[in-house]
Amino acid sequence: MTEHDAIFKDDHDRLGDFRFEKKVAKVFDDMVNRSVPWYFEIQRMIAELAADHAQQGSDVYDLGCATGATLLSMDRAVDPGITFVGVDDSEEMRAQCREKLAQARLARSCVLEIRDLNRDVVIENASVVVCLVLPTFFYIFYAIVTTEELYLSRRFGDTYRTYCQQVPRWRIRWQGT
Repeated sequence: MTEHDAIFKDDHDRLGDFRFEKKVAKVFDDMVNRSVPWYFEIQRMIAELAADHAQQGSDVYDLGCATGATLLSMDRAVDPGITFVGVDDSEEMRAQCREKLAQARLARSCVLEIRDLNRDVVIENASVVVCLVLPTFFYIFYAIVTTEELYLSRRFGDTYRTYCQQVPRWRIRWQGT
């Protein structure tokens, strides 16, 4: 089902925004397994925590559910009467997730939503909310922007600092902030 990731094997002339398009969704599991230390152990621990905290009559959310690895991991541990809600902003990832869940014969009702995780996620009736690898991506973007701003500050000094006071700076914005 999952193909081996070779997306960054070749040189690229131009670095653009990384998108979770079809070619990425097809190799995402391999990509994340090789990129996130202890990924399988993290999945196991999340499933245990979800089993301990999921309550009958509530939902379990996975924000940034990608191809559904965490949903599948929790499926083996959480009571089948509890509904899962997987949220991602990529239609291609949702399609891959839907296919993976169907092949695994998920033991419960699962709603897969396409939402901008930075703007329009509404969490209702949840006893467990998982947001696993998503903060890592935010950290990487934050680190890049911070490094760039440090360079610009050192390069252009007071001129850049004055500019920063007049122009809104980049930051992670969660709903309501």
